[in-house]
Amino acid sequence: MKHWICEKVKDFLIDDATLRAKALQKKIKERYKVHIHYKRVYMGRIFALNQLYGDRDRSFDNLYRLKAQIESSSPGSIVNIDHYTINGKIRLRRMFFVLKPCLDGFLNGYRPYLAVESTFFIGRFKGQLATASLREAIGCPRGLAIHTDPGQAVMTGVGEVFPEAEKRECMFHLVNNFKKQHRGKVFDDHLWAAAYSCNPYLFEKHWNAMEKEKLAATNYLRQFHTRLWTRSQFSPFCKVDYVTNNLAECLNNWLKHYKSLNLDDLMDKIRQLLMIKRKLAKKWDGRVLPHIIKKLNEQSRELSLEVDECSEEVEVMAMGGSGFRFVVNLEERTCSRRKWQVCRCLACTAVLVSELDCFPVNVRICPLHMRPAGTRRTGCSPLPPMAPTSSSAAPGSLLCSPRMLGSAVHP
Repeated sequence: MKHWICEKVKDFLIDDATLRAKALQKKIKERYKVHIHYKRVYMGRIFALNQLYGDRDRSFDNLYRLKAQIESSSPGSIVNIDHYTINGKIRLRRMFFVLKPCLDGFLNGYRPYLAVESTFFIGRFKGQLATASLREAIGCPRGLAIHTDPGQAVMTGVGEVFPEAEKRECMFHLVNNFKKQHRGKVFDDHLWAAAYSCNPYLFEKHWNAMEKEKLAATNYLRQFHTRLWTRSQFSPFCKVDYVTNNLAECLNNWLKHYKSLNLDDLMDKIRQLLMIKRKLAKKWDGRVLPHIIKKLNEQSRELSLEVDECSEEVEVMAMGGSGFRFVVNLEERTCSRRKWQVCRCLACTAVLVSELDCFPVNVRICPLHMRPAGTRRTGCSPLPPMAPTSSSAAPGSLLCSPRMLGSAVHP
């Protein structure tokens, strides 16, 4: 029976290796019109995964072979394997690796911003794929900003590893936690608006509206959400204005179909996916990112702004009697709204200012989001292919799986 189930579920597992025994049991019943006991499906699933991806227990020992191949094919990459010994057996505790082209691209070509989160493995051995072990690889660049979810363990760990960095909190998770305690139209209108406000005056306007409605709500934010979550408090050095941790969520979504693979296969799959991303990044042409050009084209239609120029400064005022006014200085690259300082993009203001002939072309193009000069030189350099791990020499001692806590029962 185990062999029959193994053959039937292989096709399902090839398409999605994260399918659990309960889902496979349902698929077998739908396709073959037979009901099989859960435990039999579970054992057949384990047998099929072993045939498709190799023995899970032996896969931990292959991590040393993977380490040797990565360091050989991409010199300068960092691969650390931490282990401990119990009853004479060497067991894996954690693993961290970063590829050399990715490291060079971050240090030399990109803005100092990190999105940190943990994604849980799915399978027999539980664990997390964390991205907080970066201090050894990147140090602490000037102006580094780190975005995390509002979890005490993650935020505390980031604070200990990167005490000098700017700590940001994901606004999406903050709002979800906030709505469990406080609800109302005033919060729907002003909470997200306060997060997106680059100017402290506008932030205070939304904050006071919420505080006037319910003082306990703002006291809750002061007490339990002490990290930065509004653009008005972001440092002007980083030039990244994200208020959510969507970059980390994108990584989780990127890997969701591979999280039940053996650990060595998962690490190799991540390396292969990065190779594809680097290939796509090399196709970029020009200095201005395509989505910024699209955004500027959309916002340049039917603008209700009045522009007055004076030497290197430009005064922009909203038409229609609202009285909203802000000053743009192209030489110093500043804006009284702090939009330019926080995210290096003036949006609709840049469209109007770029039409003024009194400024050189290189100054007029500065407000836009540009691709950093180092992206093609370092960040987009291709990752070299890697030989199979079986060609590497075996380590001197056998690395075993982590010790499983609790009783060894099937999920």
